[in-house]
Amino acid sequence: MGTLDILLNLFPNMKKNDLLSKEAQALYKLWSDYSCKVSDTTFTRPLNISIDNVVGMQKKGLVEYDGSKIEITANGIDLIKKIILDEDDFSISYHKK
Repeated sequence: MGTLDILLNLFPNMKKNDLLSKEAQALYKLWSDYSCKVSDTTFTRPLNISIDNVVGMQKKGLVEYDGSKIEITANGIDLIKKIILDEDDFSISYHKK
């Protein structure tokens, strides 16, 4: 059983494709931008994340957006944890772009 299989068992609602999606990449970019951080899970939208990306993350249940602040949901937090724990696969996909 590989690392990814173990992670998928820890986070049963996640699929392997979730890690590689543009929404996952946008979420990770948002989470890692400390200049936009308001609280642990609340951020202002950085200029390098488009409204389309925010809407995509919202449709997937990763964030809530009220027009000025982005709140990362429990699903979004789980995805960030999964990205961090499986950084090798995510990093390869993230840096190909």
